[in-house]
Amino acid sequence: MNGMNANVEAPWSATPVESLMQRPIAISGETPISEAIGLLQAPQSQCLLILDEKGRLCGVFQEEDFLNNVIGLGIEGDEPVKEFIDPEFFSLPIDSNVESVIDIMGQKGLRYIPLVDEDQVPKGLFSIRELINFISSQTSNDSGSFKALGENRDLGEAGGAIIEVLNLPITFALTRYGFNDAVLMRVGDPVEKAIQLFRGSSQIAALLFDQRELAGLFRLRDLPFAALHKDSKVGSTEVRSFMTPLPEDIKDHETIGNGIARMARCKVLFLHYRNAQNSHGLITGGGLLSYLYDHIHDDF
Repeated sequence: MNGMNANVEAPWSATPVESLMQRPIAISGETPISEAIGLLQAPQSQCLLILDEKGRLCGVFQEEDFLNNVIGLGIEGDEPVKEFIDPEFFSLPIDSNVESVIDIMGQKGLRYIPLVDEDQVPKGLFSIRELINFISSQTSNDSGSFKALGENRDLGEAGGAIIEVLNLPITFALTRYGFNDAVLMRVGDPVEKAIQLFRGSSQIAALLFDQRELAGLFRLRDLPFAALHKDSKVGSTEVRSFMTPLPEDIKDHETIGNGIARMARCKVLFLHYRNAQNSHGLITGGGLLSYLYDHIHDDF
């Protein structure tokens, strides 16, 4: 090894995702859709990996599939989950690095990416949550601006772009991602209205208001299990019954790095934003990833 570079760490964008991934929830494609939905809505679940008869990855089941392919069809619940997954899905080899994950997740607008071996058997799952935690763990803002940890750190092209993004005002990401298209609802609105609004947007959560006061959050993943059944009356139930607490606020003067650090610390993927004109919005992990990808590739 060249002595000049002996003490220089490899770019952190080259970090293997195998060291960061989580264990996936993988089920057979023959699993009843009712059981799959139950697993999807478990507290620690993010998405389900669907396997064929040989244990190979054949699809991913996530909240959007429940919304777009299940609710409103009046199914019984014992149909196999493989009938409701999108045949188009993306995966990466198990030996991929952070930069390649940012590329495919940012380009395709993915929140999750399965990691597979050479036989297409899933070995792990990498999500926006892991990416946020990783970026937060590799940076510091002790001096008031974000920087990479370690004096001898070779950031690499992607790493340098990430640091630039972390120091931009949060309003930079708001102009295109996660604010103007925010879903706003009243706590007394029925669940069926939430379903219609989610289907017409790219958002996965709605801000709920009680009169003019912001009251809570209704997430796509909180759509009640009962909405599956053809004879369910849950569509007329008020969304307040499934409301979760509001995410933390982020202010105009804060940076994208502040948002990522807060998401990592609080273990959330949403932040509430209110501007000087008293307009409300949601900052999402997916929106920040999309902005990060665009910045790395200079595609504004």
